[in-house]
Amino acid sequence: MSICITVRTGTRVGADLRTGVRSTARSIVRLALAVGAAALLGSAAGGVAAAAEVLDANGDAVAPVAEALPIDPETTTRPGLYATPAQAYRAQQIHGARVLLLDVRSTAERRRSGVAVATNLWQPLLPETAAERSADFLPAIARAVQALPRGRSTAIFVVCENGRTAAAAVDLLAAAGYKNVVLVTGGLSGEVEGGRSGWSASGLPLRRIGS
Repeated sequence: MSICITVRTGTRVGADLRTGVRSTARSIVRLALAVGAAALLGSAAGGVAAAAEVLDANGDAVAPVAEALPIDPETTTRPGLYATPAQAYRAQQIHGARVLLLDVRSTAERRRSGVAVATNLWQPLLPETAAERSADFLPAIARAVQALPRGRSTAIFVVCENGRTAAAAVDLLAAAGYKNVVLVTGGLSGEVEGGRSGWSASGLPLRRIGS
């Protein structure tokens, strides 16, 4: 036995059918546009995130982004490698022992402004006390990187109060043959005369030390 079903497509039924088809088509188009836009935005966001990384997969410094370039001319360096405080902190979280965050401030500056929690080594470039003068700057850095997996190829991020002392330290290290040395732009407290903001203003982990 066979069953035959006949659908009448008169004017009213045909109109309803056409309306339904158009509505479905519009819904499909809207969905496709939404999916395409989301994919495009996701791709753009991924590109920005990738561009913001200051180290490549090997742990070598890459060309700085515009936001990392110093405004204060006294903080420019011969190597020309710069990172925002946020980039320096993120690099350490990602690369671990392939990164050395070096604080070159004096004891007085550290007590006044606090210390970046991520700091791996404190070695004042301009010692003020007998204790600070007990170890020469370059030998202390050499001992520190010797204990790390990449040795002298370790990415060294140098931070000070406002970027000026760190710039001098970067140039000194570069002259000594270190090629992966990056200035943390703005230091702890920001560049002088309203330049780049520093570690504190970026809301990154900071701790106070006793007087």
